[in-house]
Amino acid sequence: MKYLQLIRVAPGVQPEPADTDPQPWVDDTTAHGTRVTGDRLRPAQDATTVRSRGHETIVTDGPFAEAREQIGGFDILEAPDMDAAVAVAAAHPVARFGSIELRETWPFDFGDLDASAPGDVLADEPPAGWHRYLMIFGADAETERILAGAASEGDDGSGPDGGAMDWQGALAAWIEDGARRGTDLDGARLRPPEETKTVRVREGKLLVVDGPFAEAREHVAGYNIIQAPSLDEAIEIAAAHPGSHIGPIELRPLWPM
Repeated sequence: MKYLQLIRVAPGVQPEPADTDPQPWVDDTTAHGTRVTGDRLRPAQDATTVRSRGHETIVTDGPFAEAREQIGGFDILEAPDMDAAVAVAAAHPVARFGSIELRETWPFDFGDLDASAPGDVLADEPPAGWHRYLMIFGADAETERILAGAASEGDDGSGPDGGAMDWQGALAAWIEDGARRGTDLDGARLRPPEETKTVRVREGKLLVVDGPFAEAREHVAGYNIIQAPSLDEAIEIAAAHPGSHIGPIELRPLWPM
């Protein structure tokens, strides 16, 4: 099974020096084949949120949801089940002073929409002058209904002209365009928030909570890893995604250590 691991830390937290270096965890999990890829992210104030309404693109600074613990990094894990993924997450040093949210990917079960990139998509450097971003899809209950229906019905949501969107067709076209241009590296829809596990370790004790780290109107429903020559072009890529018509898309620049 494939899992998105979101690493969250509250502002002002002062961890022990031994807890600040994730490299031993990265080396160990990569060697064992449980960590596929991942990276640190630029701070929340460097986030850009994109929404599409009709033919208009609405761009705002900052993440789509205000939260005490913002996402500071991510990893893609391969594990036989959620319990195994929890064990991997619990060994991450940030689990001792932050929170780690685990989300299982959720195939659409049709065509090329579930074509996942093999191996570490970040192993090679981006083209000269290009930048990489984690695209995070925000969703509320209505958005989840549309995403769930997309797997079986195909037409749902509101398109640029206000009519029903051919979700499958629009997403397939976006993925095909990203592959052709070399802008889309990987991505997936995620299982509903009630299937999330939030992992913390406090005073040596493993604490696992059902659900995302905080109750919020909008939660993370999917992700893509993209690359583009500039933030403006990354915004255009996000705005062209059909998800931008039914919810916010947050762009977070990767911040290699």
